Amino acid sequence: MTREREKEIGLPPSFPSSDGRNKSIHSLTHTLSLPPSEEEKSEKKKKKKKKKKKKKKKKKKKKKKKKKKKKKKKKKKKKKKKKRKKRERERERERERERERGMACSLSPSLSLHYFQCKSSRAFPLGQLEERKRVEDLKGRWGRDYTFEMMESVECRLLLSSSSHFNRLCHPPERGGIWMEGE
Repeated sequence: MTREREKEIGLPPSFPSSDGRNKSIHSLTHTLSLPPSEEEKSEKKKKKKKKKKKKKKKKKKKKKKKKKKKKKKKKKKKKKKKKRKKRERERERERERERERGMACSLSPSLSLHYFQCKSSRAFPLGQLEERKRVEDLKGRWGRDYTFEMMESVECRLLLSSSSHFNRLCHPPERGGIWMEGE
């Protein structure tokens, strides 16, 4: 391309280069620009290193935060589970106490007053005052909380002469015991 043509289209004048080709003023100034000094190079390197370090630190912090959050969540879950189990155990104990509070044996309608259907799996026949006293001393409560020894698979023989005797034995008035005749 001639200089006249360059002027015509508005290009800057070209200069002959060392290799014989023409170069525009822009490419010439670009070629003439000095290479970065050692100081600039080290500064650039430092900046890059700093940036990398910062990024790494940020990533590490994020990871740590995530881990902490996960740990906290796990701990909370564990605590919740523990509480739930504790509540369940408490409920079970309460149910057990309720069962104990109610008579350990209930009257079987098909049998006479001397026979009772046993709901408890352990304890002993009642009837004598000494026996009652012994249980009372052991448990520190009245007969409502007594349990009866299994004499047969589902029945317990109680040495009782009447319903009123049973009422005194298992449902003392001070415990709010109510006995219905013929039950």
